[in-house]
Amino acid sequence: MGEANSMRNGRGGHKPNRNPRMTVTRSVLLEEGSDTRFRDLLHAIFAFSSQLEAARARFAAFIGLSPAQYMILIAIARLAPQEAGVAQIADRVYLSPAFVTIEINKLVKMGLVIKTPHPSDGRRVVLCTSSQGDQRLAALAEYQRPVNDALFAPLKRQDFVALHRVMTALSAGGDHALAVADFVDGQLRLKKKAG
Repeated sequence: MGEANSMRNGRGGHKPNRNPRMTVTRSVLLEEGSDTRFRDLLHAIFAFSSQLEAARARFAAFIGLSPAQYMILIAIARLAPQEAGVAQIADRVYLSPAFVTIEINKLVKMGLVIKTPHPSDGRRVVLCTSSQGDQRLAALAEYQRPVNDALFAPLKRQDFVALHRVMTALSAGGDHALAVADFVDGQLRLKKKAG
């Protein structure tokens, strides 16, 4: 009984999670039972994400495009022509295929993207940048280089490699986390109704 009370009160070498406002439970995300560093990390990610969004908006405006059009044009340019279909572009830029299709059609009208039928699949199209699209991206690169260098100036090589690995892993799991959010939201709403 005494040992149980000791454990319940946080003594006996175990610090229970009694904070109802704790935002995570995984031990790898906690320090001495606190989620403070995790929340600090989120604030830093949100702040940097905002700066990246602002830089992206500037890059897009520099070549006369919306941020979404800019991302799509870059994605088309970076994929080999046989891989650059609407679905592949949508996956790469994390936008819906329907939205990407609309924006690609605008880029085609602007003369920045060329759309051709897929050689072996009549339902698909192959996308590539036009010479005008390539020229805009080449002009943009001169602007991007010093800005990107400044944005990532604090990173050493090993930091860059680790950040790439971590961000790739986190972005791959993001959709699952949002599905969990929807599920938990539904469960909590049901619980609130029942209670």
